[in-house]
Amino acid sequence: MQTARKLEDDESTCERKNILLTHITNIPGIRYRELLKLSGFSNGVIFYHLTELEGAGLIRVERKQARRITRYYPNDVSEIESTVLSYLRHPPLREIILFILENRQCNFSDIVNYTGKAISTISTHLAYLKDEGIISTKRSGGQVFLYSLANPELVAEVASKYKMCLIDKSINNFIDLVDKL
Repeated sequence: MQTARKLEDDESTCERKNILLTHITNIPGIRYRELLKLSGFSNGVIFYHLTELEGAGLIRVERKQARRITRYYPNDVSEIESTVLSYLRHPPLREIILFILENRQCNFSDIVNYTGKAISTISTHLAYLKDEGIISTKRSGGQVFLYSLANPELVAEVASKYKMCLIDKSINNFIDLVDKL
């Protein structure tokens, strides 16, 4: 009886790890809360299994203490790809990055007009992206800054490679709703 119970526990543990690993593989850069929602597991169960997966070298965990953000990646996602993905997984940053990618160079008012966000919000996001080395700036005509991507080829490659995991949740929810009709 004891052996049968142990076997069931082992199978259940393996199944939970596989579920988490599947989510991490399908959505590189997924955050802890997203894993909670998608898996339906309790906080303690997820914490235990993520610690086990990381310890076994099956996943890579990126922790940004300053912003209190933890993201999970499968091992086949390189560190440079995961860095770009972490910015592309954040919708406001993704919107700015992809706009700059599409236009090569643009000024502040172009970005504000495109996004429709507050000037202060865009300013904060641009300062962050610049500090992180994702975008660069150069002066043009006195006080006007032109924004461009520091490595547009890499951003284009990562955005193309992982486009399905970057689709907004609202689009996924809409697709689910249409499928139910």
